[in-house]
Order: sequence, then C-alpha cells, then structure tokens
Amino acid sequence: GEGRYIVDSAVYAGVASGTVAEVSNGNSLDLEKLIALQPDLTMTFATGGAHDDYERINALGLPLMLTSEWQEDSPLAKAEWIKLYGALFGMEALADSIFEQSKNAYTADYHLPTHSCPRVLVGMSYGGVWYAPGGNSFTARLIKDAGGCYLWAADTSRELKFTLEEIMAIADSVDVWVNPGMFSTPDEILAAEPRVKFIKAFREKHVCQNDGVKGPGGGNDFYESAVAYPAEMLQNLHRCLQNATNGADSTLKEFDWYRNIFIF
Repeated sequence: GEGRYIVDSAVYAGVASGTVAEVSNGNSLDLEKLIALQPDLTMTFATGGAHDDYERINALGLPLMLTSEWQEDSPLAKAEWIKLYGALFGMEALADSIFEQSKNAYTADYHLPTHSCPRVLVGMSYGGVWYAPGGNSFTARLIKDAGGCYLWAADTSRELKFTLEEIMAIADSVDVWVNPGMFSTPDEILAAEPRVKFIKAFREKHVCQNDGVKGPGGGNDFYESAVAYPAEMLQNLHRCLQNATNGADSTLKEFDWYRNIFIF
C-alpha cells in the first residue's frame, strides 16, 4: 500500500530500493502497476467508506481476499489471525502453536500485580465531538485485562461520541488518559484542544499513548507488530497504567508501544 507506514526495517528497505512494490491504496491505487505484478493474492480491507478499493481490484479479476482483523474486539482474537496465514502458507501446525503460546501467556498476565484500578478515559475531541471506543471494543477489553477501569466498560457498543462538555463533566474522575488521538506530545494535544488541560489525568501527567515504537517514515508499530504479541502488549499497557497512577519512573523504558507522553 504505502511504504512510509511500514515499521519492519527489512520491508521498509525493500520498498526504498524498489524490490518491494508499492501500489498505494484507496482512490490512489495504481491499478496498472497492480496488474503488471500479477500477484498470486491481493489482500485489502473494507470500511464501507468512499476510499475502499476492493471493488476495483475485484474487477481486475485478480485473486482477492478481504481481511478484517482490525474489527476484532479482543487482543487474542486479533492474534488468532495468524492461523489464516498459517493456512495460506501451509504452516498450520506452526501457526496454531504460536497462537497457543500467545494465548497462554496472555491469560497468565491476567494475574499481573495491580496496585489499583485506575479510571481510564480514551479518545480525543475533534471539532467539539469526543470520539471514544465503546465498552464492546478491542481497546475496552485491553484496558480491562490490563487492570484498568474503563469509564464506559458497561457500554455494549463499539463506538461512542460525546460532546466536549460531557467529558468535562467527568474530567475530575479520570486517573489515566489512554490513546489521545494521533498526538505525540502534551503541546500537540493542547494545540488541538486547549480545554483538555482541565482533565485530571492531563493535569497530573498521566497520559498513555501507543506510539512508543515507530518506523523510519513515522509508521506506528502498534498497528503492525503489537497485535501479533498480545501478552507483551498487555504488559506494556499494564505498566503504563500502574506507573502513571503510582509515580511514573523515567528510568523505565520498557513500555515499548505504550508510553507516558510526559516522560519520554
């Protein structure tokens, strides 16, 4: 699709040298280049939006597979997609073994030592509307498993929208703010929405962002390799939640994907 978002150094280098083809995606998809490559399989996904490209790929008569790992509602459900790739490459037994190891490690981490159950806010305001995952979402499940108390854990939807005023009404009850949009620093967050300075978690510098590992072009590894390592991802968030609420230590650089943006 777009090589700049790749984190894996070998694949990124392949795109840079031209040994790995880049065909773009959505409305910018290079159909002629895609046809010339004659791929054995073309993989893409669909959101139902105007930028989907699967219909145009399908019209070319190329072998096509739609993937929907991104729609799964739990870390283990995402990791289980390795079984699909095991089937595609004739390595079912290895894929099953890797998933079972991941599942056992993740389940064991349910019992990580927890000092408290911090109340967790997720999302960010755009144009006065606060977008947050619902209680029946991947993020809500990850927070729960990591020992956090998501503010809308009892919700049964996948997505939520609030006015900024509604968020401000609960601002003093928020211990940790997780995934504050696409922003990497406190200043970037304030530039986008100055009123978040009134949120308790922001005032007390307890903000966990998932962009701790990036590729050469700025691609976020949370959306590349983190989903394949659910136990490690769970540990990362658990440490960020607990250290954010119990005195973060700037010497702890092992958060990997999740980091407190006020520390590093």
